[in-house]
Amino acid sequence: MREDAHRNREVNGAQILATLRSLAINDLRLEGIWSITVGIAALAHDIEGLLRLLGWREQSAGTPSG
Repeated sequence: MREDAHRNREVNGAQILATLRSLAINDLRLEGIWSITVGIAALAHDIEGLLRLLGWREQSAGTPSG
């Protein structure tokens, strides 16, 4: 993923990216995908699948937002 090439200009940038990476890997593992490469390939062009993995639920028409 070329993490070494990123230039984090924020004070906590490296820690934030590491946390997000860990969350993503853990979500893949909870779905039964143990290979990061396979998980990335499976979701690279599947936005709906990625949102489902992250727990996104569309609101029904009668559900108030807030």
